Amino acid sequence: RGHGCGAAVFRQLGHAITWVLLPRAYVPSLCRDMPGRGGGSSSSSADVTSGCTIGEAFAKFQSEHALNKVVQPRTNLEWAYYQAGPASAASEALLFIHGTSGTAAAFFYQVQALAEKGYRVLSAQYPAYDSPQEWCKGFDHFLDAVKFRSVHVFGAGLGGFLVQHFAAAYPHRLRSLLLCNAYATTNPFAEKALSTTRCATSCSPAGTR
Repeated sequence: RGHGCGAAVFRQLGHAITWVLLPRAYVPSLCRDMPGRGGGSSSSSADVTSGCTIGEAFAKFQSEHALNKVVQPRTNLEWAYYQAGPASAASEALLFIHGTSGTAAAFFYQVQALAEKGYRVLSAQYPAYDSPQEWCKGFDHFLDAVKFRSVHVFGAGLGGFLVQHFAAAYPHRLRSLLLCNAYATTNPFAEKALSTTRCATSCSPAGTR
């Protein structure tokens, strides 16, 4: 769930730490303190959500974590993010970047679960930019705003595409890069869009069925 992430391997101080990123592993913790909710399993859909819906789990998360915002200097572009975990762990922080049409809420299960294990975790929501290069400049400003000199980044989908550009332009700001359902070029998408446009303009109504 949440971009289809099953697990990620995070390199820290030369040691491999495997994080299971599936919500199933964490929902019981989110729901256990809700009135009338339990952590037991059943054969119904409650087996996945352990007695509470995703909406209820996110509402509990929102009640405990504010949505913070950062405005890029000299622009009206606004980044939003959730954060959790001890500030003392900022030197090894992990930052999630969502895919197409995602928001800062996309990784709320992971933010809470990893924070409970002692990690500093953020999930960021980026504004629209005209190019990957402009996005990289905006992300650089964002890292300054949240006071991260360097950070471990998890990029999913479009987010993974963008952070690869960032890694090439600002390698000193990344401690490691994790990708999920990402891609290195958008050329296939552009070619398909161009092909579709050509077909739409060249096909006459008489030639369609």
